[in-house]
Amino acid sequence: MNKSNQHSLPQSLEVAIALWEQHLNEFAVLLSDAIPSLKNTDWIIEKKRVFVCGSDGSKKRRRTASGPSYHSGVSLNRSDTEQIWNHFQAFAGAIGLDEVERIPANEQELGRYDFRASNSQTADSFTCLIYLPGEWNQAGVHISVFIGPRYRDADLHET
Repeated sequence: MNKSNQHSLPQSLEVAIALWEQHLNEFAVLLSDAIPSLKNTDWIIEKKRVFVCGSDGSKKRRRTASGPSYHSGVSLNRSDTEQIWNHFQAFAGAIGLDEVERIPANEQELGRYDFRASNSQTADSFTCLIYLPGEWNQAGVHISVFIGPRYRDADLHET
C-alpha cells in the first residue's frame, strides 16, 4: 500500500478517482493473496460514473463519482468473511478513513455481510458486501467506492 497518499485529501476529482482506483486494486490484491477462496479469482471491474452537483456561488459545479467497483462470484464461508472484515478494518484505517462500521442485520439469517468505511471530511465511502451462497443470495463479493463532491482539476486551475 502506498503510505505516502494514505491521509492526503485530494483536491480534484481526477486525483481522487486515480487514488481510489489504486486503493481498490490494492484491496482486491490483498484479499486475493490473504483469502484462499479468492486466490486466482477473476475480478470483474466496473467503471466509475461521474455525477454533476448543483453550481455553487462561483458558478462552478462539483462532481462526485460512483465506482470503480470490483465483483467476484466466488462462494465464501463465514470464516472467510471474518478474515475479510479484519482486512477491511485495517485497510480502511491505513488509507485514512475515519469511520468504519459493520452492519450485522442480515448476517446470520441471510448470510449477507455489509462492511462500510468513510472519510467524514471528503464524504468518500468504501464498501464491501459479501453474499454467502444460499436460497436468497447469489454468492459473491462486491467492493465499491463513492467519491464525495470535488471540483474538476480544470476548475481548480482556472484564472
